[in-house]
Amino acid sequence: LAAATAAAAARSADGAAEPTVSPSPASALALPSSSVLSARQVRQLQRWCLLRQQTGYNGRPNKATDTCYSFWLGAALKLLNSLQLANQRCVRSFVLSTQCKFVGGFGKWPSHHPDPLHAYLGLAGLALMEEPGILPLHPALNISQRAYSHLVALQATWAA
Repeated sequence: LAAATAAAAARSADGAAEPTVSPSPASALALPSSSVLSARQVRQLQRWCLLRQQTGYNGRPNKATDTCYSFWLGAALKLLNSLQLANQRCVRSFVLSTQCKFVGGFGKWPSHHPDPLHAYLGLAGLALMEEPGILPLHPALNISQRAYSHLVALQATWAA
């Protein structure tokens, strides 16, 4: 979208597209380099994220676990190459306990009504944990790896 917008903005008065250069999707999603975060800061961030786990994850200390944090904290841990340090079996169990048996979807907590936000982020969290039957997820974009690959292929055609 950004590349398409840039291309439209670069059109000359006669309507011909002028060449534009846009960063590759992969470079735009790179993790901060060690010059941005020290090794100590990365360890502290990993620790903070891991300490959010009870059965599922909570968003801050002394708060209840919540289905949506299976994505928010799961994605952060995945980007930090630390998701394997979490007890994914407990997180999976918590997320599945919030599923509504009658109408489907996931709620914020067990026995709560499902809503679109928690349904989607619950599925996204399960995808990060490689739940069978759910497409792998790109943790930085919160889209499937298949959709990400498609976007990369589309961008390659724009450069041609």
